[in-house]
Amino acid sequence: MLFGSANSTHLAATSSRFAGLSLGRTRRSVAYVGVDLSEPYAKIACLRENRNGGFDWTQQYRWKLPAMASNEPSTTWLDDVLKSLADRFPRPIDGDVNLATVALPMSWTQYQTALGHELDQVHRRSDAIFRHSVFASDSAVCHWPVTGAHLRLPDANSQYVTAATAQRASCQIAAVITSLGYQVRSVLPHAVALTHASFQLTGIDAQCVLWLDRSSALIAVRHRSGVGLARSLPSLPTHLDTPDVAVRLDAYALRPYLSDIAGEYHRTADYVARSENASRSQKPILIAGSLAGIDGVDEVLATLCNVPIATWTFRSGSRPTPPSNSARVQDLQLDSDFASALSLAYSTTRTSKRGYGK
Repeated sequence: MLFGSANSTHLAATSSRFAGLSLGRTRRSVAYVGVDLSEPYAKIACLRENRNGGFDWTQQYRWKLPAMASNEPSTTWLDDVLKSLADRFPRPIDGDVNLATVALPMSWTQYQTALGHELDQVHRRSDAIFRHSVFASDSAVCHWPVTGAHLRLPDANSQYVTAATAQRASCQIAAVITSLGYQVRSVLPHAVALTHASFQLTGIDAQCVLWLDRSSALIAVRHRSGVGLARSLPSLPTHLDTPDVAVRLDAYALRPYLSDIAGEYHRTADYVARSENASRSQKPILIAGSLAGIDGVDEVLATLCNVPIATWTFRSGSRPTPPSNSARVQDLQLDSDFASALSLAYSTTRTSKRGYGK
């Protein structure tokens, strides 16, 4: 369903190393695949069920998506993204069942809050926004209540989070992946996948997931009913996200930016506490994304947020063993970098032909 309803390692940058690659066969015939289109990289992760009732992380793939000319999206750029998927997406093994869930780039997704009786109006506004954008498309919108059903059932006056993206782009991307032999079960917002999979894949009972990547940032609150408030956050400042600076980016250089992120966390936590008529949670924050894996980022955020910080680490089952001579793999901090792709793969286990959660 569109946009849901609420052991070797390959890390190459060239298409020749990706063309024709397959997700390795194990004893299980069903592969759960997460496809995270996070600018500027596409990341794919595969989970398979193990004998203990958990999931083994068996493969991951990563390549750079086409860059936007002058940092402005265009129809040519959209075509290039689709061609990149067709050329570099790993081919499945014949006979395997490969089920997939996809997340479009966060910059293609608009999060906002609205009252229940305003949802139709939000959908119409989202249609207008995406029709007059480079996507030239109606929107695909999903929504969920800010406050979990464990406290009260939502109604027309309840606060909801909406996530909207381009319907045509979603369908085009799903069609490309389907043409390669996958069954695309859902297109989900990052917030939903990251939150719903956080405890199952990491074992951390977190109050929220904080996604910190070079091109995007997001906070998604977690409660007993699932995902709550979700907000896009300021992305990494341009002066820090340059080829020269990015190589030596460290927690000290990031501190001013992390201070801004901590401020957004405090505002989000206060809002949630008021909505639930409760005190602020003291559970840890789970951080993920490429910036989360930088040494010292967790310590800086723990000081600024005044709550424990846990870095996203896969603990559900076995995991790929990177080549011992590959320093680059270690530098990438695979767990936090692939957290979204793995979360999407886990989300696939909760889908049917009708979509996510159905």
